[in-house]
Amino acid sequence: MLTSQILRRVLGSLITAGSLRVVLPGGQCLDFGDGSGEPLQVRFTDRAAVWALCLDPELRTGELFTEGRLLMEMGTVYDFLCLVLKHAAETTSGPWRAALDRLRTLSMAP
Repeated sequence: MLTSQILRRVLGSLITAGSLRVVLPGGQCLDFGDGSGEPLQVRFTDRAAVWALCLDPELRTGELFTEGRLLMEMGTVYDFLCLVLKHAAETTSGPWRAALDRLRTLSMAP
């Protein structure tokens, strides 16, 4: 499944510490981090939500959460944002970030 491969690339290189489990719409579980800290678990309700988060995480994370398409099953949305933002601040570059920036630009084109 392409969405799981993309999430593995993006979150795998981003989340190196902590414990994050992502449950995809089909039930597949992806684990990220080193298992330390309080475990967090998020669930996507549809494949489009996964793509939306990958293409524009800054905007879509909050929207998906309020729309009920990104569900927090363990931990809070605040915990999730803290984990992701902590690691994003440490990883300011890399091939995945350039690829996401290109995809984001293409997705906004008329």
